[in-house]
Amino acid sequence: MKRRPRGTGSIGKVSGSRYWYIWYRAGGRTVRESTKSVVKEVAERLLQRRMGEHGLGLRPAQDYKKFRYEDLRDALVADYAVQGHASLATRKDGRRTVSALFHLDKFFAGQHAASITTDLIREFIDQRQASGAASSTINRNLALLRRMLVLAKRERKLADVPHIAMLQESDPREGFLYADEFNALREAMPPQLRPILSYMYMTGCRVGAAKKIEWPQIVFDGDRVEVRLLGSQVKNKKPLLLPLPVELADTLRSTRKAAGAVFCATNLVKAFRKAAVAVGLGKWRDPEDHDKGYDGIVIHDLRRSGVRNLRRAGVSEDIARKISGHRTRSVFSRYNIVDSGDLHEAMSRLTAHLQK
Repeated sequence: MKRRPRGTGSIGKVSGSRYWYIWYRAGGRTVRESTKSVVKEVAERLLQRRMGEHGLGLRPAQDYKKFRYEDLRDALVADYAVQGHASLATRKDGRRTVSALFHLDKFFAGQHAASITTDLIREFIDQRQASGAASSTINRNLALLRRMLVLAKRERKLADVPHIAMLQESDPREGFLYADEFNALREAMPPQLRPILSYMYMTGCRVGAAKKIEWPQIVFDGDRVEVRLLGSQVKNKKPLLLPLPVELADTLRSTRKAAGAVFCATNLVKAFRKAAVAVGLGKWRDPEDHDKGYDGIVIHDLRRSGVRNLRRAGVSEDIARKISGHRTRSVFSRYNIVDSGDLHEAMSRLTAHLQK
């Protein structure tokens, strides 16, 4: 029998198994791998592929099987921590997490990283769509998953990143509240939740960022009250000293504390929907069973309203973006909603100009 050239690996059988095996040197050790096939030619092709991967500097395929979804997830969370990402949160047990990982954790738990293929990702998409998740929400999940896989490949924990096809998203929501609608909604809310609503409506701040503001960040300077937003609390990563409107400043001055979260957000979503229904800005799909869903304004509409309010008040785009924390002009423009009233006002100004 002709001997194989040195350094090209070998193929053979193992006692008690009907499958062909391959042996090759990688990472300073001899790697053995079953082909799961009784055909010798299959073993030859697999050995050639493994030798080619080794020549490209890739880790042995056996090593990739050790990595699971949880390892990919931990790497993502660690990367977010290094970057000071605003989406990073700390659970009650002290572990760091990202809230948008919930559905990924549930579906991919325990999966080998190498088994996360395009087909498996399609199954995840099908499951999320069956549960009623919007395409934009699913795309946020997929973006996180792709980030995990890219990090794993960069760290040579994964041989390749599977193709992930993003879904076609519908047009962005254009929900916002006029001042009288917001005032009615706020009055229908429990008193302890009104300050956080006012803060979001006036600044365009995200609810997640508002929840993280602590009392030591509030600066009381005579009649002025300012909040020092940390880089980790603002999407553009730039710290900001933000003066607060008089009404909100008076509220914080009367509830001033030494430590802890500034804004109460207990049962915020539940109370928000209940108040919206009460003032005619939303409705239950089944009035007898609220668990069946809700249609109407959502909390994030306060962020859209905040951006719109700043621009209609004459605040420049650059300053408005600093206040709302938007990193890019393109995303900011999606929140700067124009309605028919704005168009009528523009035409009135044009008419007045031409008459001059």
